[in-house]
Amino acid sequence: MSRFISLRQRYFSRPVMHFMRRQLRLTEPDLLNHPEPDPESWDIAIFSGKPNWKRLQALAFTQLMPHERLFLENTIQHLCQQLSPYTTTAFEQLPTTLQDRVRQEGCFGLLIPTQYQGMGFSALAYSQVLLKLASCHQATALAIWRANSGLSELIQRYGTTEQQALYLPQIAAGHWETQLLSASQGSNSLYNPITHASVLRVNQQLRIQLHLPTPVLQALKPQTLVGLVVHLQDPHQLLQQPMRSGLTLLLCPLSTLQPLSDEGVLLTLEQLLGGEILIGQGESMLLDTLTGRGLGLPALAVGMAKYTARYTGAYAKLRQQLGMPLGYYQGIEELLARIMGNTYLMDAARILTATAFDQGQRPLLISALVKYQLTERLRQVILDSLDIVSNQAPALPSAYLAQVYEKLPYYLNLEGNDLLLRSLLVFGQGTLQCHPQLLAEIRSALNKDLPQFDQVLTQHLGQIARHLRQSISSGLTNNIFHGQGSPSTRRYYRQLNRLSRHFVLLVDYVVMSLGGNLLQHESLSGRMADIIANLYLCLATLKHYAEQGEPETDKPLMEYACTLAMHRAQQAMLAVFHTLPRPWLTKTLRTVMFPYGKPFSPPNPHLIHAVAQLALEPSTTRERVTAGIYLGTDNHPNELTRLDHALEQAMITAPDFHQLRRLVKQGKLKTHTLHEWIEEASTLHLLPQISIERLRQTQRQLEQTLNAQDSD
Repeated sequence: MSRFISLRQRYFSRPVMHFMRRQLRLTEPDLLNHPEPDPESWDIAIFSGKPNWKRLQALAFTQLMPHERLFLENTIQHLCQQLSPYTTTAFEQLPTTLQDRVRQEGCFGLLIPTQYQGMGFSALAYSQVLLKLASCHQATALAIWRANSGLSELIQRYGTTEQQALYLPQIAAGHWETQLLSASQGSNSLYNPITHASVLRVNQQLRIQLHLPTPVLQALKPQTLVGLVVHLQDPHQLLQQPMRSGLTLLLCPLSTLQPLSDEGVLLTLEQLLGGEILIGQGESMLLDTLTGRGLGLPALAVGMAKYTARYTGAYAKLRQQLGMPLGYYQGIEELLARIMGNTYLMDAARILTATAFDQGQRPLLISALVKYQLTERLRQVILDSLDIVSNQAPALPSAYLAQVYEKLPYYLNLEGNDLLLRSLLVFGQGTLQCHPQLLAEIRSALNKDLPQFDQVLTQHLGQIARHLRQSISSGLTNNIFHGQGSPSTRRYYRQLNRLSRHFVLLVDYVVMSLGGNLLQHESLSGRMADIIANLYLCLATLKHYAEQGEPETDKPLMEYACTLAMHRAQQAMLAVFHTLPRPWLTKTLRTVMFPYGKPFSPPNPHLIHAVAQLALEPSTTRERVTAGIYLGTDNHPNELTRLDHALEQAMITAPDFHQLRRLVKQGKLKTHTLHEWIEEASTLHLLPQISIERLRQTQRQLEQTLNAQDSD
């Protein structure tokens, strides 16, 4: 056996290792400086080709603690009542007393541990707070998101004990605003340095010298804690340890960044975030700060989507067109179904990702794909809603929707541009992090460790053979023998398992075909990112449906979301085949995966109709889909309060309206408008007087509500 291994290493593994080393010259060395993947994360499970469904079903979603639930129901509810009347687009535009109230309630320290005077909330509780505030006052939600992510998380994870004790209590109390400064362009890394810095000796003490653009500093507020992304150099080798190439993070108050004549800014070594030991590891640290991307922004997106879904459904039911509610037309039904399905799917992904954080996982890949997928789906939800609620008036009927629409480009670029996350980070970097063997192969090749490379390569080849066998079996049988899930979800687990097996085989083929050029094929990487993202969203939807007890009334929503996600994953997979080299081999692989053609279709008209109806009428399903947002109260009403009251009144008088329309169809009423029909029916005594009074009252309330929306 040892003789065979020796021959294999000499005549097979060694040439492959040399070939891989030549290919790796095409990549950036900094791209391998990433945090170690978490073996328990679903990032790894998806790339395995056979996720552990039993582990998923046994996973319990995070439950809010009593003090967290009390904070949501009392403190945040009262804050929403005070914030609701304001339509300001910046937190600083609110009255000073209200700004102080937000700070005093501890909202800026939700994720900061209690030992540093923070609230120490779970990831899910933090997500719920942002969701509710985002449905009420977006500017306040954004301010809280900034305070709890970015620089605050970096200090918690990497700061020295002194840095944590000095800055975290001040951030939690709202005394410091945080700002991480990096350049928008300038290097091939995912993060770019705002300047270069050098280590020098001044008065027998080591200092860090740098020059910063004055306009950048002038734009910041005085009480700002600044994080700087720099390239640090040690030309005179003054540091005690060798310098690592890469980005370095500095941490200091704005007041210390005032330049000293031509010398620029001088900082002490104590202002290195995490100390000297973390010099050169800035990009890895930035990639590992995931709560802003994986928790905060998804919560904001879901809060806005839930508000939009509830508003649009009620509006489409109340607004009449040609004597019939707007939501009854098939063209509108398609938009309503897409709004409801996307909102349901987005909420499922948010909760599952928050649960992963609460279990101590650090899912780099999932955080990136959830951010870009949920913000992109928010864009679709908003545009679909505007197609329904827009009318001939110059302004939108909802001030809230108008504000979300105006801020959409901003949300899409927070924590990384969606297009760059999709084309660079999710698949290109996700493959390096989460593939079971690829990262180990690259590291052993770079280290010229032939025995280790041979061992990992042998495992990889065995895995490819296993994936090919599983993919052929799944394609031929459609995974009919897979029995995971309940009777309602078993079909979708089968399809999800099949697509997962196809995906990992495709990953191996893409890596072998492109080698070191993989990261340069951004459009292909984007399509691969779409595949894995839709697989994860489908997985989250099935888990969400199971956690809610699989209510029968929610089944159309679950089916719509899963059908939509799997169809998009299939279409992205087919698009990848058209962009790969060696067309003859690609066509063979496509035939292996899809021997009978395209197995997944988009949602059918019957399913679209069933989902759309859920948006138009009050129900427990509608309440579950929009749970967690601020609905207003009788004493502090908002847009949703007025629409919900009008919708309830419309449902009470629905039988009376049905009788009125039947009289119109029978030709007994000769007038043209709803108001005229009611009065003519009263004059001719065609309906009971009590029905006439209910119709008049409902008509007045509808006109007042819709006119109020239009005037807003």
